[in-house]
Amino acid sequence: MYSLLKAKEIIKKKYDENNSNYPLFLLSLYGILKKYPNEEKLIEDIFLKTDTYIEEDSISNILKRHNINCFDYDEEEQEENTIYGISSHNHNLIIGEDETISFQDENPFLVCSKKECNPTLLLNTFIHELLHLIKSDKDNFYYQVNHKDFSYYIRSGISHYEYHYDSKEDTLTSLEYFDTLDEAINVIETTEVMENILSIKDIIEDDKIKNYFNSLDTQLFTKDSGYEEAVSIIRPLWKLDSFKELVSNNILEGNIKEIIEEFDSKTYPSAFEELAELIDEIDSLAGTNKRNKKLIRYKRKVNEIISLYKKNIYTKVK
Repeated sequence: MYSLLKAKEIIKKKYDENNSNYPLFLLSLYGILKKYPNEEKLIEDIFLKTDTYIEEDSISNILKRHNINCFDYDEEEQEENTIYGISSHNHNLIIGEDETISFQDENPFLVCSKKECNPTLLLNTFIHELLHLIKSDKDNFYYQVNHKDFSYYIRSGISHYEYHYDSKEDTLTSLEYFDTLDEAINVIETTEVMENILSIKDIIEDDKIKNYFNSLDTQLFTKDSGYEEAVSIIRPLWKLDSFKELVSNNILEGNIKEIIEEFDSKTYPSAFEELAELIDEIDSLAGTNKRNKKLIRYKRKVNEIISLYKKNIYTKVK
């Protein structure tokens, strides 16, 4: 009951109860507060400062309409892959009159498309994106500027993105690390939040919220949504308390180095990076024949890394 009351208290600081998304916000915050009971302030701060757009349109059109420039969104790349949500801590590139470059910190944004998206998937998508922002609040970016050139670094959960601009060549290059691994973990944690929401059924008093809850397909609450191949590979690792606690205890603070070093200490040097690269490869082969030789080889190697980690966390230190 406390999480429900706290969720209402947070939402009322920004939205009226008549807001069409109020039920979605309430269930989402209720589930997230139950997952992170000691992070009320962080959850509240993120929810209140985030510019949220939930509209009946494509992601690209919503971004354009609200003048949001997103490094991570490639419209052409998404034409064949429908996505329903995107979020980011927002840092606006500023080019001065003397062509010097700086970055201006702005509100995070969270965009959800209701186009061809059922209410249950919309709830899942909103939670998924809000979790990204919550887990990326601290130490989420830094940049280096050399007059007209710049390097820009973003952390989103475990994942890390780099953008490098060369003014002489007029080129922007980008690199990403641990992206699919982070997404797979976020999908699993989104499912955990959705499962938390199931417990709200018996404490809802508001008819509007009750009707919204009853309109949802609760059978989908316990099913992972997105990155299916990567999630199926990572779930056995996430079920190990040692790994789950390692990630959970460090990700909110941005202590990614600690996660990597601890994991490697239980396996071998660069094992975490290799695991992430294998997950990327497996995700890229999603939809291919299960007997694909590369897919089989990648999965076998992932299982070897997980087995080694599992073996060593249970090995007593002499």
